[in-house]
Amino acid sequence: MPEGPSDLELRRRQFKAQMSTVQTRRQQAVCVRRAYKKYGSKSNPYIILDGLNMTVPKGAIYGLLGASGCGKTTLLNCIIGRKRLNSGEIWVLGGKPGSRGSGVPGPRVGYMPQETALYGEFTIRETLKYFGWISGMTVQQVEERLEFLVSFLMLPDADRLVKNLSGGQQRRVSLAATLIHEPELLILDEPTVGVDPLLRQNIWNHLVEITKHGRTTVIITTHYIDETRQAHLIGLMRGGYFLAEESPERLISQFCADSLEDVFLKLSVIQNMGKRRRSSILQGVTEAIRVPSGTVNEAAVLDDEVGEISGEFGDNVSMSSRGGRVSIAPEPIESAPPELPPEEEPPVAFSPSLEKLLVDVEERGYYGFYYWFTGTSNHFTYYPTVKEGQEPVRQGKSWATLVFANNFSDAIRARVNDGRSVSDADLNSSTVHVYQDKSNENIGSYVQRDFKVGTIPIHWEKPLYGYDNPDFTDFAAPGVILTCCCFMCLR
Repeated sequence: MPEGPSDLELRRRQFKAQMSTVQTRRQQAVCVRRAYKKYGSKSNPYIILDGLNMTVPKGAIYGLLGASGCGKTTLLNCIIGRKRLNSGEIWVLGGKPGSRGSGVPGPRVGYMPQETALYGEFTIRETLKYFGWISGMTVQQVEERLEFLVSFLMLPDADRLVKNLSGGQQRRVSLAATLIHEPELLILDEPTVGVDPLLRQNIWNHLVEITKHGRTTVIITTHYIDETRQAHLIGLMRGGYFLAEESPERLISQFCADSLEDVFLKLSVIQNMGKRRRSSILQGVTEAIRVPSGTVNEAAVLDDEVGEISGEFGDNVSMSSRGGRVSIAPEPIESAPPELPPEEEPPVAFSPSLEKLLVDVEERGYYGFYYWFTGTSNHFTYYPTVKEGQEPVRQGKSWATLVFANNFSDAIRARVNDGRSVSDADLNSSTVHVYQDKSNENIGSYVQRDFKVGTIPIHWEKPLYGYDNPDFTDFAAPGVILTCCCFMCLR
């Protein structure tokens, strides 16, 4: 009699195949992940984009808001392929900008820059014909669109030279050149600056209309924050990354605000509070660490392409060095789905040697941890569970085990930025759990001393061996025995 399906097979049947992260990103109009862009030298970089993530669904109006100089234009230039990121990924309309067959930059995208990049000796008609023809339009199609756009944007006679137009009229011609070929993706960098309020509303009505059927996606930047309440999504950008990315109504409701300007103000205050907390943490780190003698191993220095701390080492590490040995283990994930995207890699726990240090936390973020654990004198061994990671400590081969949650990097940032309003989940995930061997009080004290890297949250678990508070006999007995041996030798 054939046996029925096993319990494991029954559970596997319930699993649904998940789309890969790449496939998911290709379905979005624009998908930006971990974008990092800087100018200047390595010794004195000016960071424009700092780990920015952005998702623009197809058929949406996306309002990109931020003060001048926050990186909006740089981000848009990277999206259309005019500039390259130092690290990170960008997917536009299913492909990567600049790749063969992507159409980006090209006819699939319409981009209106801040500056009016028009040829002054052309008339309005010649300008629109030029941009229509290079996008593959026929003469008849150009004429039909030209008639509509001149009327819609309230442009003067189409035979007037561009150089004879006012600044506002030139910006409207630039907008017409962007709209002429009806691209799949419209990127408009402050198109309503200096425009009549009535015309501004007409432009927004047109954008809402062309996105109704999902064939066109719009990314628009503007100084007029409240006008983006008509957008489906908005990204509030400040200091190189997004403070929030949500629908306007939900943001206003979430922060109990009267306008988007109030929301932006509240988020900016929270961000500044986080910066002050981060600077106090760095001050504590500077006071707590000691720098070993010798030169730094350049192979251990990280570049901009290094990933997050979670998952950077793999599963589990046991490390030995000149001064001692420490094991590293991850927290188990027993309810993990069959497939996890790269942003949700398994957790990993670290144990540093007594000779290493945490350096340059502000510039490298929490990647400084990686430098702490690397070097020519260290050996790493990985373990799949916390229990196995504790075995070297139980066997006397290591002095401590550190356990990091799988989302430690995101949680520690949230803990720093949100302050007292941090969620319980982020509070727990941002805590490093340490299991120590305190059978040797001297080494145990050194481990605790060297782990005092500022105010980075560390929770000292119950020691696997020894006690947190040793009594008198623990440290007096060796001295008494040596004293007895000394006097016995003198007899």
